[in-house]
Amino acid sequence: MKRGWYLKNNPKAKMYFAKNPEFWKTETGVGLKWEKYAAKLLKAKHLIFKRGADLIWKEKMVDVKVCNLYRRKLKRGKPVKSTQTGVWVFNRNKVKPMDFFLCIALFKNKPEKIFLIPNSEFPQKGMVVGKKSKYDKYLIQIARKSKR
Repeated sequence: MKRGWYLKNNPKAKMYFAKNPEFWKTETGVGLKWEKYAAKLLKAKHLIFKRGADLIWKEKMVDVKVCNLYRRKLKRGKPVKSTQTGVWVFNRNKVKPMDFFLCIALFKNKPEKIFLIPNSEFPQKGMVVGKKSKYDKYLIQIARKSKR
């Protein structure tokens, strides 16, 4: 209630809507973009701004996770000069009653790997995925081949 009153009565406050181009640069906007992409990929129903699941797919709840490739910048306080492959980190965040987790691994904001992992196999805290991983058996699509 307070936030609504503040946004309504403060002329400097910004409200972000999907029609506003600035919305798509926010964390919420980026997440929404990839949720729509995942819904189209799985031919699932997208649950917009609902708590918990992001998609309903074959009567199963799916949470969408997205991560850009992470490369280490410093090692023991000094810049890393050697080549490195990098990793993707997917956090579970709150423990929610999900059936599947759809993890989209991005390289330069384009999908590189897409995993559909059952809830029983997704770690309680989250997971780190590299170029090769034990989670590759849940790979549903490799979007493109690239040199990293």
